[in-house]
Amino acid sequence: MKSRRIIRVLLFLLFAVLALAVWGCANSGDDDDDSGSDDDAADDDAADDDDNDQSDDDSGDDTAGGTIVLNEIDCHGRDWVELVNTSAAEIDISGWYVADDLTEDGHQYEVPAGSVVQPDEHYVIKQEEDLEEGFTFGLKCAEDTVYLLDSSMNVMAQETIGEVPDGSTWGRLPDVTGDWQETSPTQGETNQEPYSSSSTFFNPLTINTVRITLSDGAVTSLTNEPYEFVEGQIQVVSGEVTSDLLTVGVRLKSGESFQPITGKAAFKIKINEYDTTARLFGLKGFSLNNMIDDPTMMHETLAYTIFRGIGIPAIRAGYAWVLVNGEARGLYATIENYDDVFAAFQFENTSHVYEGTADLDSTHVGQIDVDEGDESDRQDLLTLVDVLNNTADDSWTAAVAALFDFDLFLDLWAVENYIGQTDGYAQAANNYFLHSDNDGYFTMMPWGTDRAFTDKPAFPSGTSIVCSRCLGISGCADLYDTALPTIVAAIENLDPDTLITEIDSTIASHVQDDEYAQYTYAEYQAAVAGLREYLADRPDEASAI
Repeated sequence: MKSRRIIRVLLFLLFAVLALAVWGCANSGDDDDDSGSDDDAADDDAADDDDNDQSDDDSGDDTAGGTIVLNEIDCHGRDWVELVNTSAAEIDISGWYVADDLTEDGHQYEVPAGSVVQPDEHYVIKQEEDLEEGFTFGLKCAEDTVYLLDSSMNVMAQETIGEVPDGSTWGRLPDVTGDWQETSPTQGETNQEPYSSSSTFFNPLTINTVRITLSDGAVTSLTNEPYEFVEGQIQVVSGEVTSDLLTVGVRLKSGESFQPITGKAAFKIKINEYDTTARLFGLKGFSLNNMIDDPTMMHETLAYTIFRGIGIPAIRAGYAWVLVNGEARGLYATIENYDDVFAAFQFENTSHVYEGTADLDSTHVGQIDVDEGDESDRQDLLTLVDVLNNTADDSWTAAVAALFDFDLFLDLWAVENYIGQTDGYAQAANNYFLHSDNDGYFTMMPWGTDRAFTDKPAFPSGTSIVCSRCLGISGCADLYDTALPTIVAAIENLDPDTLITEIDSTIASHVQDDEYAQYTYAEYQAAVAGLREYLADRPDEASAI
């Protein structure tokens, strides 16, 4: 009896243990499910946090973190804003907004229907102009903030515009991913270094290094067809900056200073010949002049410094030690181009840049080339030529001044006479450029000064149509006489003799080392002394009129 009771107790305990085990397994499974639910909830919370973080990023995006980013802003002339799609899919921004104020009426522009930005596309939204739709507000440099908003008016990106000089934009560098800074205007294209970054390259008190690499085939092509661009590579050391190795167009310069590729050839370098977005220090191209007609090797750097110093829009010139396929070709002048890059920095807007190798009359107007602008529409130039040639004397000066910056021309004319630029516009109707703006208003700019500072023309001297017409009208001729003393004083204030000393200190040793130079070092020294004497004499000669 006692043994049965013990057996029953043991069986009860066994069942109890089994029951506890089953209950424990069941609760353990519930704990796992609860743990999984907690994890899911945590994941959901994290996802919500991520969504909130993304929303925060989008609402104040001034980096390249979003899928649509602000990339470049132009706050000069006709303003525009450039966007870039950084995603791999097209994005429809119809109904989005570009704004410079979030609350003031009229300062939020709705992007029109059908506005789709492709992956990596540089998409430009412009200010309204004539019949072309766009935003109606203006963007103020160093003041306004540009906002990009989605269709629900959520801020997707924003950027406050910094200090931006004329001819530059406010953009990211490197393109899309970089910090905001001054950039070159590259509407709809990859952002590039600003024009101002070329200042050292054209500083006459700096010797740059330019290395040109040409294949055997390119050398052969330049031997047979020297004025056709061939593919080459250049690398430039300018101050403390060494450029990337760039693939560019290279050709030889024509004219009386022509030298073959085996000699001290003068070069035209086209940075964007093979890549339209390529720039070097914000430049699309430049020239390397061999200075074989200038024993001082200072005529161009000095002349353009004088023109610019008195307020005439003129290109810049500096120096470079040039190597071709590793062989030193000697000291060259670096010469800026009169192109759209130059024009954007100097003028509010541009219709044309014309290169003049003939006079402004109906017989020769066809010889004037269009370097920038619509080649099929030269009506602005034809109108100027008509007024210059066919207006009566009593209304000529006023009629010309309505189309042509005549005050600035008088300054240019006086400087050409002063520096003996007898191969320029005034005396040869040669070596000049004309800029026209969207209103057909012209400005003349000097060119080809390598033979200046030799002849001493009288004051005034000029045989071209503008000069000869003016000299034949007493009131107009008086304007030259009035301008001349001011120009003489301005040139003296520039202290060209000191500049000659500084340039001489910069280039003298390179002149000595230039095995391709056309003059001995002694001839260089004598020519520099003669240049000083020339400039010392001109003030008295000008005052003697």
